[in-house]
Amino acid sequence: MNTIRHKPRRAYWICFTHRTGSALLCQLLRATGVAGRPEEYFWRDNEPLYRAQWHVTTYHDYLERALEEGTTPNGIFGAKVGAGVYLAHFFRQLRTLPQFADATLSQCSVLSALFPDLKCIWLTRRHKVRQAVSGWKAVQSNAWVHHTKEAPRPTPPLTCHFAAIDQLVNESVMREAAWAEYFAAWQIKPLTIVYEDFIDDYAGTVAHILRYLEVGDPYVLDETAITLARQADNLSEVWVQQYREEKQHHWPNRAW
Repeated sequence: MNTIRHKPRRAYWICFTHRTGSALLCQLLRATGVAGRPEEYFWRDNEPLYRAQWHVTTYHDYLERALEEGTTPNGIFGAKVGAGVYLAHFFRQLRTLPQFADATLSQCSVLSALFPDLKCIWLTRRHKVRQAVSGWKAVQSNAWVHHTKEAPRPTPPLTCHFAAIDQLVNESVMREAAWAEYFAAWQIKPLTIVYEDFIDDYAGTVAHILRYLEVGDPYVLDETAITLARQADNLSEVWVQQYREEKQHHWPNRAW
C-alpha cells in the first residue's frame, strides 16, 4: 500500500464561496511565509495543469506533490477548497487510493487520516446581494481578479440582470448551508472570517488566523506585496439597489 510520505505538521483549509475575498486571503497568508501556501490544489479544473507542471501521473504522486507545495518550512499546509462538486471530486480521487478505498470509511475518517487535526477557516460575506452582484459582473467580464499593477482590460458593456443576480444570491446561501453540514459531519468548529471585516483589517485578520492555527513563528506582513484590488464600484451599488427594488416589488411588507 502506498502511504503518503509528506505529511504536514498542521493543515488548514480556506473554505470559501465565490466573491468572499478568498484569493486575497490566500495571498496574504502566503506572504507571511509561515502559514502554508494555500492554493486550489484539489479543484477538478486545476488538476490537469498541476499534473503537467509537476510531471506526475498517479493521484498518489499528485497528492504528495500538492502537500509538499502547499507546506511552508515550519510544517504548515494550506489549501483553498470549495463545497459541492469541488469536494465531491476530491473525495472521488481520494477513494482511488488503496488506503481510502474502503466504502465504509466516512469522509471524516479519510480527512483525519490525511490531515490530522484539520482546521477550517470559513469565509463568509455579510451582504449576500453585493456578493452576487460582484459575481455577476465577473461572469460577464471574465475578470475574476484584478491586479493593482495591471493595465485595465477592456470589458464588454455590463448589464444588470435580476434573474442572474437572484440565482447567485441563492447559490451563496446554498453553498454556505453545505459548508455548515460538512463542518457538523466532520466535527470541526471553523474559524469564521467575515469579508466586510477582513477587508477593513488585513493585518488583524492574519494575526487572528495565525493564533487560531497556533502558529507562533515570527513573520512580517508586507502589505505592499498584495497585488489584488477590490472590484466594487458605483455601478455595483446601483445594481444592488435595482435588485432590492425588483425583488420586493410585489411584497406587501418590504423587508429591506
